[in-house]
Amino acid sequence: LSLSDAANAILSGNSVIIQKVKGIGVKTAERIIIDLRDKLGGFSISEEKLSSYVDNKIKNEALSALEVLGISRKVSEKIADRILKRNPEVSIEELVKEILKNI
Repeated sequence: LSLSDAANAILSGNSVIIQKVKGIGVKTAERIIIDLRDKLGGFSISEEKLSSYVDNKIKNEALSALEVLGISRKVSEKIADRILKRNPEVSIEELVKEILKNI
């Protein structure tokens, strides 16, 4: 996790990226975002980066929903990546439906 990725994740409120650091769970990631968001206000975030984080948030929410249903995250992630490449404007609900169709 690079410094700019961490800063962009904090600014965009993407706790999933922060959780990729070993030892950081959901609550800690959310706490980091709350504590550091204002301090990183001067750090610039590009439109492209913000868009990719929004896509990641949609993807991660869809994958979490599928995990609850007992579907492997690895399998559904590969399918989600293909779907998002074809249609980056897909909603969470549409993404879940498309993944289920392609399993």
